[in-house]
Amino acid sequence: MAMIKQTANKLTLRFFPWFMWIMTGLSLIGLPIFFTILLQPIPKKITCERVKEKQINCQLQTLLLPFLPSEIAKIEDLKSVKINTIYDTSNRPKTQQVVLLAKNREVIFLVDKIYQPKYTAPNILIAQSRINAFINNPKQQSFQLKMGYALFQWLFLLAIAIQIGYMIFMSESSICEFDRSSGYMIKKQRWLFIFTKTTKHQLFNIQDVQVEWTYHKSKVYRMTLSLASGEKLPLSTYYANYLKSGEKIEAAADMLRDFLSLPKI
Repeated sequence: MAMIKQTANKLTLRFFPWFMWIMTGLSLIGLPIFFTILLQPIPKKITCERVKEKQINCQLQTLLLPFLPSEIAKIEDLKSVKINTIYDTSNRPKTQQVVLLAKNREVIFLVDKIYQPKYTAPNILIAQSRINAFINNPKQQSFQLKMGYALFQWLFLLAIAIQIGYMIFMSESSICEFDRSSGYMIKKQRWLFIFTKTTKHQLFNIQDVQVEWTYHKSKVYRMTLSLASGEKLPLSTYYANYLKSGEKIEAAADMLRDFLSLPKI
């Protein structure tokens, strides 16, 4: 806790974990990138229209989230589809690709890992056969195919929801006002500047001010009040180092003890 104001009858302490907000925010930004790299293949959709009997134009989209489709490429004059096998440095099959052969270019539609050297993944074969069937059927005017793991999208949304919930929890800030004129300590907690909670405690019920600590890579602290009922009242929900040494936290606790006329430890 940091003292932000002190008068003859009032002392105000504040806990504002801006450094935790920054770290949590950065992780929230990095999470989509992490999932994009880790979970493959990302769901993809190909939509084709037959402009002429032998001319097919397509659009290829990545469906990272159901409500956020992003266009990757426009494919003009699609001719056929093939399967490519990629080998590692030991000449062992590593991945397979569904490659769209268009006029003067090749576009990768789907990628899947190979777990058995002589085995082709069903989704690879399905994509190849269905796209080729459309190409070879001049009576079919349009075609759409979505491939990839739908589970990816739900895992992505779940991870984002968990991360937002964690960010809300870690965003807690609190202001504690000790007022000798009213005889109360008022604790105001706020999460993301939206959710608030206010509690009041009578000053004569405060028996002691303690600095609790635990170990997480380094010592982390929080200030706690001991009440006459035996209850412990932390001034912040979780432990942090506040970017200060333990001595400074103890000094703040001594200042509060002096203000409340409590004996020092």
